[in-house]
Amino acid sequence: MLYLTDRYNIRFPVRQFCGDDCYNVILNSLPLSLADCRDEIDRTGISGLRLMFTVEDGETAKKICRCFSDLFLTGGPCEKGIALPGEPFTRGHFKRGVE
Repeated sequence: MLYLTDRYNIRFPVRQFCGDDCYNVILNSLPLSLADCRDEIDRTGISGLRLMFTVEDGETAKKICRCFSDLFLTGGPCEKGIALPGEPFTRGHFKRGVE
């Protein structure tokens, strides 16, 4: 895995994709999680969610899938340890929008 380091010494993973065209995707330095935003997500009226995984290992991906299944299908809480509040994570632009 390649990384870019910013002026604050934060490392951003870079994924390379080559096929007909070659390009790079710079990923966020922190996991993105909206697990604590269920009420806001429900109010949007969306009918489905898609989880995308980038650098997570298989076991972490399973935990995240279980968490979102618990939150959005059964309404229960999800287990700690998967980028929930209190751990380093980001919500991206969910609350402030994109300009």
